[in-house]
Amino acid sequence: MKKIMSICAIFILLLSMSIVTAIQPITKDAKLVEPDGSFSGYIGIPKQQDPIIMGNISGVYKLGNRGGAFNASWDIEYKNFSGTGTLLGFFGKNILLGKLSAEGYNKTLPIIGFIGFDKSNQTFIGRAMSVIGPALYFWGTYQPN
Repeated sequence: MKKIMSICAIFILLLSMSIVTAIQPITKDAKLVEPDGSFSGYIGIPKQQDPIIMGNISGVYKLGNRGGAFNASWDIEYKNFSGTGTLLGFFGKNILLGKLSAEGYNKTLPIIGFIGFDKSNQTFIGRAMSVIGPALYFWGTYQPN
């Protein structure tokens, strides 16, 4: 039993060292975006020509050492459905985690997704999915403070 516990402890130690080494802090030159600011954009399906825009998203973000946090409001009006709500979460290099709430409902949904930034023209694009509903794209611009 002691031998198994020792092997497990060594395995966990090596695994945690690998993870800590792989997750380097974001240096000042390699920041994803500026330290804090606001953003606005669209929700839908981006195509090269004539994107399908289902709604809007806007909010603020703050960047820390290893990623950032955001707080946004959204509204959708598409075909026979309309709704508004909030979106809170965190983002890292390419990963997005958060929770989505809609007005009129007492539930929040967890979301996970991917996000990419283009610092040259201050734009972002990503895709978020949840346990309910389609995986929609979001894209737009950000403005540093």
